[in-house]
Amino acid sequence: MLAGEIPEELRYQALPRPMRYLMDTLRMLAYRAELRLAEQLAPHLSRSEMAHEVIRETLLSSEASLLPEPRRGILRVRLPRQSQAHLDEALEPVLQALNAIGTVYAGTDLRLVYQFNGG
Repeated sequence: MLAGEIPEELRYQALPRPMRYLMDTLRMLAYRAELRLAEQLAPHLSRSEMAHEVIRETLLSSEASLLPEPRRGILRVRLPRQSQAHLDEALEPVLQALNAIGTVYAGTDLRLVYQFNGG
């Protein structure tokens, strides 16, 4: 089937230019946030080039437990422990830095508190 033969309702609809700019901006912001987190982590790793991978796999991709504590005004974000204890130790200062920022979860009054399971 040629591209011109595809029915109109099945054709790929490109995002309008303003939406593409918005998507590019969001990607850039996400990358910069990842970069800053990796910069925080790198000094605590024996191989600093691993920082991006650890951040991506631990903070940005792993499943976390969310435990709201409205009376205390916090939303606890519990991350799974890593397979290697030294990675948990290296990530601890990053979690402390994130906690020090005091980010409030959108649409709530709950401040995010990051920690490892069992921590």
